[in-house]
Amino acid sequence: GDSGNALTQATFYQGALRNNYAPTTVNRRMAALRSITRLARDLGKITWRLRIADLKTTPNRKTAGPGVAAIERMMQAAHLEGGAQGPRDLAIIWLLYGLGLRRAEVANIDREHVHLGEEVPWIDILAKGGNEYEPMTIMGQVKAAIAGWNTYRGDHPGPLFTTMSPAVADKDRRITTKGISDIVKRLGLAVGVRTTPHGLRHTAITEAVRKNNVLDAQIFSRHTDLRTLQTYYDRDKGTAADVAASIAEGM
Repeated sequence: GDSGNALTQATFYQGALRNNYAPTTVNRRMAALRSITRLARDLGKITWRLRIADLKTTPNRKTAGPGVAAIERMMQAAHLEGGAQGPRDLAIIWLLYGLGLRRAEVANIDREHVHLGEEVPWIDILAKGGNEYEPMTIMGQVKAAIAGWNTYRGDHPGPLFTTMSPAVADKDRRITTKGISDIVKRLGLAVGVRTTPHGLRHTAITEAVRKNNVLDAQIFSRHTDLRTLQTYYDRDKGTAADVAASIAEGM
């Protein structure tokens, strides 16, 4: 159809979505429509653009995560698994929490990206939205956890973390992001918490905010927009409320 008909249909669709979904979900689905019509335009199938504004949203992120105590119990549960699975799961948990990595970043690590024998050991990470691997220093318990898994895995090339699913015959197959989510969910339920890989990252960033200045916390979290990190400060420290209180005290 033409531009007017498309806008009418999209507007009705957006209105129907508003009755059942959060604004962020509605905006995500409308973005998909804009994307596919943009592709159609690039291919010469249509001549118009779908111009429909997103709904206004208010950030309401749950940034605390399961908490440090719960993650410590999850690590203990991984340790008790024994065999090769325990060290693998423990290393995954440490990367999600100790480095604040996203699950896809963990899944994409290859053995050749890990440099444990250097004076300052590091690991190469393919960051979200990036096209090149970036080095991240690994120290202390993160390094120890990776080294512990490596004694079982060996130094041969390939994915750092592999599947141990009995349904998969190829034991050198890279673990999937869903596989990492399943590990976190299983270990969480084992200690009485419901969480996700991103929940571990949330806890890590919350701890970074508590113990460091905002610039150091931003370097750790790798948020390009400081406004995202501000959510953690407001949730944890009540930053805006504290500033308001300090102003009032001056009267």
